[in-house]
Amino acid sequence: MKSTDFLVLRQKCDDWLRDGQVNNVVRALKGINTAKIPRVERVRLAAIARRANLTDLALRILFPIADGSGTDAEMAEYGLLLHHVGSTTEGLAVLRTVDTKIVPEALLYTSFCHFSRWEYASAVPLLESYLNTPDMTTYAWAVGSLNLASAYVTLCEDEAAIHHLAHLEQYLRDHKYLRLLANALELRSQVDIRNQQFEKAESRLSEAAAILAQSQTFDQLFVEKWQSVLQSIRDHDARWLHEFREKARRRLHWESVREADFFLAKIFCDTRLFRVLHFGTPYANYRKRLQELGMPFDPGSEFLLVCGNNTRGGSAAHAEGTDFVGGGTDLGEHGPLLDLSSGELDGRNFLNPGKSIHRFLGLLFSDFYRPFRLGTIFSALFPQEKFDIFTTPRRIHQVVFRSRELLAMHKAPVQIVETDGSYHFSLQGDARIRIPGEGIVESSRDMLLERLHAVVGDRMFSAREARAMFNLPVSSLNLALKHGMTCGTLRQLGQGPKTQYQFVTEESRLIQRVG
Repeated sequence: MKSTDFLVLRQKCDDWLRDGQVNNVVRALKGINTAKIPRVERVRLAAIARRANLTDLALRILFPIADGSGTDAEMAEYGLLLHHVGSTTEGLAVLRTVDTKIVPEALLYTSFCHFSRWEYASAVPLLESYLNTPDMTTYAWAVGSLNLASAYVTLCEDEAAIHHLAHLEQYLRDHKYLRLLANALELRSQVDIRNQQFEKAESRLSEAAAILAQSQTFDQLFVEKWQSVLQSIRDHDARWLHEFREKARRRLHWESVREADFFLAKIFCDTRLFRVLHFGTPYANYRKRLQELGMPFDPGSEFLLVCGNNTRGGSAAHAEGTDFVGGGTDLGEHGPLLDLSSGELDGRNFLNPGKSIHRFLGLLFSDFYRPFRLGTIFSALFPQEKFDIFTTPRRIHQVVFRSRELLAMHKAPVQIVETDGSYHFSLQGDARIRIPGEGIVESSRDMLLERLHAVVGDRMFSAREARAMFNLPVSSLNLALKHGMTCGTLRQLGQGPKTQYQFVTEESRLIQRVG
């Protein structure tokens, strides 16, 4: 294809997307030779591929600039694409390199990254800066403004949310941006419900539902969520939220399933469900949200996940009837026990603590709801490496294969399930899984340091010596050593190739205090 051919292709795809003809875009881009795309068209075609949910293709199109050599526009798009595949930390790092005076959209993209990790407070100043961009289109301003309103509402900054949404709602009506108007009405209803203004909330939700009546988007699902919350509060009947939860589960919208459980726990003071949310949600700010509700419950230091024979195995979101038991003292009488902290199965050595399979299973069990995308898994297992669309999927597939092989060999009560390229756990039979509260990855690092301390005692040792003892990858050992120094259990002596490490004893702590 000639340069002009790619220009025509891009313009056609853009028109199809505006008309909602996504299938035409998929067919047109299928089999395209990304190496032949002219540089000037790469970022535009990558954006079109992303809008058509062809994220892998978009990453392949922009792969030549993955080393950081791209323009600001290219790096902004690449950072957003990394976020879309789950490599949000790397995506944020890429977006921070973008000059936002040249590409102000990078501010919006960065806020999306923070939203996905419940870091709404970090997103607010970014969105406020974005809205001050000169010469914005009316629609771009509306999108940015709506996201800022979402942040205000989630942070319970009701006064700011009410003031902002009052202006935004009128703006959307004037410009006839009806779908965005429905979003704004749904956000405003949340403030109404929080302030027990139920009639106003019902009116706004009814208007939003009417606008989205012919839509099958998740926007419609969000309106139904708040209608179910409102109805459950009014009737003090959990049936409405349970019905919505099942609908969200069928639609595979796991954050809505999580939110259904949140409101079931909040409205009906279900401390058991609060524990499920606490241990089954990996976001620190979400856990803080649970604590701020003032519920009189102690999450404890560990959680026991139990699945009986009469249930269909799976995570909290993916299965019906899974039984959750909190604590760690009532372990039941039957079924194998997999301890994710020690890596033992019924007291026998099973997982090699700190190695990739242990860390992978620990990651899967850190979220009872949302499956993990390839990028998220890669970032957790190889935090010091960059995502590579051509090699990363194969590396993760190898970890999944070896994990499945090990689970089957030891007849462990866990299966790894793939859904649309993402992975989650499934429990089998009378399974019992003990999950540490501090997170599996941190726990594995602590265990590695304990094993190392048992061998070297109080003497000094080098990183090379430690790697040889346990046949560890460089990245795994470096993370464990850094964790030990952060926690104060380890100290570093010297710099460069002659660096030594030593475990900190109580005696040495006293000497340091005296000194």
